Amino acid sequence: MVARTPWLPRVARGARRGMNVATATHQEKNVEVFVPIAQEEVLRNYRRVANDVAQAAVDCGRNPEEVKLVAVTKTHTLEHVLPARTIAGCVNFGENRLEEALQKIEQARDLGVKDINWHYIGTLQSRKAKKLVDTGSFCLVHSVDSFKLARKLSQAADTGGRTVHVLLQVNTSGESSKQGLNPSGWKQAVQEGLLDLPGLSIEGLMTMAPFTSDEEVVRSCFSRLASFREELQILAGKDTKHLIKELSMGMSNDYKIAIEEGSTIVRVGTDIFGSRPKP
Repeated sequence: MVARTPWLPRVARGARRGMNVATATHQEKNVEVFVPIAQEEVLRNYRRVANDVAQAAVDCGRNPEEVKLVAVTKTHTLEHVLPARTIAGCVNFGENRLEEALQKIEQARDLGVKDINWHYIGTLQSRKAKKLVDTGSFCLVHSVDSFKLARKLSQAADTGGRTVHVLLQVNTSGESSKQGLNPSGWKQAVQEGLLDLPGLSIEGLMTMAPFTSDEEVVRSCFSRLASFREELQILAGKDTKHLIKELSMGMSNDYKIAIEEGSTIVRVGTDIFGSRPKP
């Protein structure tokens, strides 16, 4: 049994008993009630995934330190995910809803936990760009999916004297359900002055593969993103202010394939924290 840190909020009663089911039926009202997995299981899951990520890198001849694991905490309560930081040592958390993320960040600070790198990985509306920038809370925004959003982030950063570190989200699968610049869209954005926007540092690219058992389809999406990064590096030139080294690709169901194709950031949620509560 892993020792609990004294100030951590108590987890749900079912979780303390070691329940590992995503939902349970309330006997009196006969309705579904979300029950988070136990803290001990979160810790085991995180350590297992971290080891698997490192091993996947070694298996394809890469240095494990080249691949960063972002634990996707979206929709989970802070009390459910915080032990991954305070006990297991996870330093990178990913959120996809701005208001929810800011609430967790504030709660974590109130508890004295400040050494977390918060990644914004969800769709961001242009009208919320200034709010995100002004907080100064995110180390990396993975989801810049339009030139319009890039301009809004740039304007807010330039006005506030900040630099926002971002990834361009590219839709490499062609699915209409996926957000992101299409394969020609990011090149057009470069032609329109994307690389010259003040206050914006483009760290690399991000994509999501289709949820499918066809590994070749998944692999193709990831390999395309890697080739786009090379093209972007060439277009930017050697003297660019942009690093353009990151490839954020790979989630719970496909991160091992992503690592084989060069991923530098994998985003894993369900395999660590269990199923998410329904909205």
